[in-house]
Amino acid sequence: MDSVSLLSLLEVQATPDCFKKWNPNHHVRCELVIVLSFQTKREKQEIFAKATSYFVDKVGLKVADQDDCCIHFEDENHLGYVRLTLTQEDGKFEVDVESKEFEYHAKKFVSDFK
Repeated sequence: MDSVSLLSLLEVQATPDCFKKWNPNHHVRCELVIVLSFQTKREKQEIFAKATSYFVDKVGLKVADQDDCCIHFEDENHLGYVRLTLTQEDGKFEVDVESKEFEYHAKKFVSDFK
């Protein structure tokens, strides 16, 4: 049985300008990115298949890029994304799930991963 240890890290990637009061002449975009991590003994192909099934079939994202260690999903407007990065350690994979604009779905994917 996999032990899914959840390590939640919220990274705020923003400049101090993002926190100024709204000004119609001041166009600064704040970006919040969430990164969730867990470990699993499942195979890489199975991890990617579960991620694709969830983020493409259920959430409606598209696979934008995939290589040996990562898979990147994004929405049609290229405003939000989810990126899975796999690192193998001691017969297990460390899975980092990074998300912008799809934080709820990233958290759900990690919590439901079994």
